[in-house]
Amino acid sequence: MGDLPSYRVQPAYPFENCGIDFCGPFLYRRIMQRRSTPSKAYVALFICMSTKVKHLEFVPDLSSKKFIDALERMIARRSYDKHIYSDNGTNFIGANNLLCELKRMLVSEDHRHQTHFVLKTWHFIPPRSPHFGSLWEAGIKTIKYHLKQVLGTNILSYDEFETLLIKIEACVNTRPLTSLSNDPNDLSPLTPAHFLTGGNPLSSTPYLIYL
Repeated sequence: MGDLPSYRVQPAYPFENCGIDFCGPFLYRRIMQRRSTPSKAYVALFICMSTKVKHLEFVPDLSSKKFIDALERMIARRSYDKHIYSDNGTNFIGANNLLCELKRMLVSEDHRHQTHFVLKTWHFIPPRSPHFGSLWEAGIKTIKYHLKQVLGTNILSYDEFETLLIKIEACVNTRPLTSLSNDPNDLSPLTPAHFLTGGNPLSSTPYLIYL
């Protein structure tokens, strides 16, 4: 087995080195009516390459525009990505081309103080080599497992689907990575959520009871 890449083992801020992938499609209803036609939707997974923190975004289609919207929401809520890693999907290639075009436009108009927002180094894995993206492929497998366990044959509305994604995000970000101490009586684990909240665990209420 070869050595892990440097961005997998060196300390970094959450999502400074970010892997991206999509899973789906899933069905949802834009309007919660019995006869409304279900629509397809996808889930964008953003995973930190060093801390294993995951961020999920609801995406209505696989276009580059919708993906950039999801990327902007993730950056606004989490942090700025310096390096992005992904496969050779057409939406990723199109998004990279749009960001490069925006960078050239800002530089040509001498808006250098704004170029740091688009100065992202995009790394594409070799074509037809999913094992190069094993980290986000494993994350996709985990997300799909939780979605299938909860959804089954049910079709949710947009609000319900978004709520479910956030609860699954909290669940996978609280999985144990390693122990915090060498004390055998200390059962507190280190989780990806520690890198986001500084130690406060994330919680996801399994059931909502309306009184």
